[in-house]
Amino acid sequence: MRLRRSRSCHPCLSLGLLLVEPEQVTLVPAGSSGLIQLRGVSHEFPGRQGNVSAIERVSLEIDTGEFVCVVGRSGCGKTTLVNLLAGFFRPSRGEVLINGSQVKAPGLDRGVVFQQSALFPWLTARDNVAFGSRMRGMRKRERTRLAMDLLARVGLEEAHDRYPRQLSGGMQQRVAIARALATDPSVLLMDEPFGSLDELTRTEMQDLLLSLWINTPKTVLFVTHSILEAVTLADRVIVMSQRPGRIAAEFRIDLPRPRDRSAAEFISYYGPIHRAIES
Repeated sequence: MRLRRSRSCHPCLSLGLLLVEPEQVTLVPAGSSGLIQLRGVSHEFPGRQGNVSAIERVSLEIDTGEFVCVVGRSGCGKTTLVNLLAGFFRPSRGEVLINGSQVKAPGLDRGVVFQQSALFPWLTARDNVAFGSRMRGMRKRERTRLAMDLLARVGLEEAHDRYPRQLSGGMQQRVAIARALATDPSVLLMDEPFGSLDELTRTEMQDLLLSLWINTPKTVLFVTHSILEAVTLADRVIVMSQRPGRIAAEFRIDLPRPRDRSAAEFISYYGPIHRAIES
């Protein structure tokens, strides 16, 4: 893929400033190959009056180590993209590839985190994190050490023996992220993982995720309804149109990390992305 960029200026009325509108990135077909590739992907679900098209002709490439957020209205196919990449189902048309290989089923090269933590209620935090390593046949001592290390990295080492019911929502999501990292996946797929958290906890989780991503580079596809969350996290923001979902626009977030959520440059991204979603 080659990138064709355009820039324009618009008044930011809330700040009383004239700000440079962020770059909108338009994909131009060329012969590149990212770690994640969707080639003309469409997917339909059976409905009462015939098939319902969830996404249509989606083509996207994500490079190794890139953090990409997907935003759009409810029902635009964001979760469908995650499920296709996770291998939970196959596309109706087109190809889904990771590292050049077609995705046909779930695999240990992909970690998945959902809005609800989906932890096993009968397992402790440590055993939830160790579950994937156990399925891979790792010895108990080694998987316990790995689980404790990952819990320490998400700030939950002291809660290792607690069950999910004894953890807050934010703590459960920390365990879910640690569990997703336990198999050392090259790709992390996240479907609104912080959507049900209060604002303060959500901000803390964003900072934690960025810290983990910087120190343990993964390729991340992150679905969110929040434009500000997308600007906080992403190298690139993908805007999906209403159903059937297509890529309506892309924005490259050219801001250094850590990002100041109150800075004019940060806020200036909101308007263009919001307008792309509305249009």
